[in-house]
Amino acid sequence: MLLTVDLQSSIPIYQQIRNQIVAQVAAGLVRPGEKLPTIRALANQLQVNLHTVNKAYQQLAQEGFIDLLGRRGAIIVQPSTKNLQQTKKSFQQAVTEAVAQGVSCSALQQLVIQTYQQLKAGKTV
Repeated sequence: MLLTVDLQSSIPIYQQIRNQIVAQVAAGLVRPGEKLPTIRALANQLQVNLHTVNKAYQQLAQEGFIDLLGRRGAIIVQPSTKNLQQTKKSFQQAVTEAVAQGVSCSALQQLVIQTYQQLKAGKTV
């Protein structure tokens, strides 16, 4: 798994890690049952603090994307209806924020379609 962090980004590093893992799952680059690097290994690879990677993994576990295996790392889990409910809430919030910023319905639809097609083509966004 190849992840990168942008130290100049306004997005916190743990969130960048979380977002990239979710994007790789969505693009089919990692599949249910696949093992993620240990927290220590990923922290070393990215040259970030252990607690940063731990926070990303904890968030992914709470959201139902991974199961934590203690010192053995984590694995990607099979999607579930619980995950779908969380996804709906997140999507509704994202749409609400986009509408509040003046994004039109047609622009939102196009963005969703483009993003979906990129992910199905194996590209992360």
